[in-house]
Parts: sequence; C-alpha cells; structure tokens
Amino acid sequence: MLVLPGDMPLLRPSSIAELVRVHRETGAACTVLTAIVDEPGRLGRIVRGKDDQVTKIVEAADASPEEVEIREINTAVYCFRQSLLAPALRRITPENAQGEYYLTDVVGVLRDAGYRVAAVQVSDPAEGEGINDREQLASAEAELRRRTNEAWLRAGVTLVDPANTYLDATVKLGADVTLFPGTILQGDTVIGAGSEIGPNTRLVDCVVGDGCVVEQSNGRDAEVGAGCVVGPFAFLAPGAQIPDGTVTGPFYAASGPDDA
Repeated sequence: MLVLPGDMPLLRPSSIAELVRVHRETGAACTVLTAIVDEPGRLGRIVRGKDDQVTKIVEAADASPEEVEIREINTAVYCFRQSLLAPALRRITPENAQGEYYLTDVVGVLRDAGYRVAAVQVSDPAEGEGINDREQLASAEAELRRRTNEAWLRAGVTLVDPANTYLDATVKLGADVTLFPGTILQGDTVIGAGSEIGPNTRLVDCVVGDGCVVEQSNGRDAEVGAGCVVGPFAFLAPGAQIPDGTVTGPFYAASGPDDA
C-alpha cells in the first residue's frame, strides 16, 4: 500500500518507483522515503539504530535535543505491507506533545514487533517539500518551470533566456522551435517545428503551424497556419484562424467566429 501527501508537487515518479522497488525487494513491512535537509525545522526526524536501520520516526515537538540535530527527515511518503498496517494502527496512541495519533508511530510499532523498516533517500530534498502557503507554492512553481525548461532544452528546443520563459507541462513543441524572452505558453498550446515565438508573447490553448514567427502578441484558443508571420502587437481572439502564409503586420486583431 502506497501512502503519500497531496501537497508535494515536486515529487518525481521515479522516486515513487524506487520506493516501491526497494519495498518489494527487501520484503520490508514499511519503506519510508527520506531526505537530508539543512534545516529540518518542524519536520519528523528519521532515527536509525546501530545497524543503520530505521527504528522510529520522531516528530520535532517530541524529539530529544540529540534527535533535533538529525538532518534526515520523513517526507510522509510510505509503502506499507497492507496486512500489517491495520494491526499496527490499532497500537498507536495519542501520547505525545500534540495529543494526536501519528501515522509515523506505525514505524516504531512495526520495528518493535520485529519487522524490517527500510528507507529510500531522495537525491533532491526539494521533492519532499510540502506546500502550506503562497510563498512555498511560488517556489515550487519556479522549480517545476525549471525542470520543464530543462527537458525542452535537452530535446533540442532553443530557449534564449530560460529564466524568463514560462511553459506549462501540457505544452507541446516541435523540433527546432525558438522561444525568446518573455514567452508564456499555457494550456494545450502546440508550436510547430522551426517556429519562433516571442519576445513578450502569450499564447493560451493555441496551435501554431510549422515555420511561423509570432512576436510580441497575445492569443487564446486561436490557430495560426504554417509559414505565418504574426505581430508585433497582434491580438488573436478565441476561435481566430490565420491562414497559411499570412503576414499580419503590426497591431493586427483577428476576431473569432463569435465576433463576426
């Protein structure tokens, strides 16, 4: 049984796969995903025994001075042997600083019962970060943008200034696309091979054909045919369709069918 929080957008599928793999190969009753961080703060600490095996997870409020210094933290991602989880849950109590039932206490219960508890440490501590406010959300979004841009760079797309290029994970880009600074592509936008987008262009749910140039323009739910030159300062209304080979010129406004 896999248990994971819903507020960890930076967690990679590969880390979950590795957790499940180790859990199955070791035959552990529980396998915990952990991370090494510089400032554990209020996060639960991973306590290991002399054999380096996990013995328990202690919450910060209940930790001893020595345990507070531990930098390996619990990410709240687990893989349990399902048949053992329910009996272990019945043995936990709210005898702690917060008077709460901790799922983390299951680790100690299983260990005390003689079962193996394994651990998988993520290489990137950011994967274990939860989102509790808008500041953390903005930080996570910045990291997701970085990952997305890096993937497209490796795929052969040119991002002139990756730090100022914003791509949704749902966007699709053809071969040899060039994105200039200030480009924002959102939703189900598709950019054809060899096209140049930007600078300072925002397209939402748009389709741009091969070999186009779209600069300093905005569009939503519009379609641009192959070989077009759009902008600067063009506006593409929802439903607008630009025929192949069109050169719009500056300050062009394309209306949709509902505006006719």
